[in-house]
Amino acid sequence: MTITAWVGAGTAFLFIALVTSLHFVKPELNPARQMISQYAREPRGWIMKLAFYSFAVSCLMLAINLWNQTENHVGSLMLIVSGIGTSLAGLFVTDPPDTGKRSRDGLLHLFSTFFVIPIFPIAVALFETQDPNIVSWSSWLVWAGFFGFSLCVILAIGRRHGLAAPAGYFQRLMIFSYALWLMLAAMKSTQGI
Repeated sequence: MTITAWVGAGTAFLFIALVTSLHFVKPELNPARQMISQYAREPRGWIMKLAFYSFAVSCLMLAINLWNQTENHVGSLMLIVSGIGTSLAGLFVTDPPDTGKRSRDGLLHLFSTFFVIPIFPIAVALFETQDPNIVSWSSWLVWAGFFGFSLCVILAIGRRHGLAAPAGYFQRLMIFSYALWLMLAAMKSTQGI
């Protein structure tokens, strides 16, 4: 395995481990209703920030690895954009969910998610079209997570009474599927995609 593949797979695994641990470290947050970004709020917000940066490093390492192995530079660039977006999500802490007000940091955090949530699955699709064998079952999981979370957000906007659907669970499914794809793609990339 190349160093970029090792680091990419390892930091994706670290992301999953850190976010999973936060469910025990901060049990007061409701995972059905609150997004993982709420874990970045103090106390122990540094753990979620480290998770964000781990995901970002994984995106960047896999982009470098795949850039050197494939002709699909657009997919690699989209992974880089997702990595930058995730870094910004770690840098700017989200607002508390019930305040109704948006701070500058909260708005920048929200803005940064648009560089991750919709762009990552498109990058996955671009790599899938180049090589249909690149962890194809996890590619479907990425899209299932994305559409499930998107549906919950649409339902919440339609109701205008907060998140009525368990969007927190769907967001976790989405982001864990993204990290799982990063791990598997990094391991597959060592076999020469």
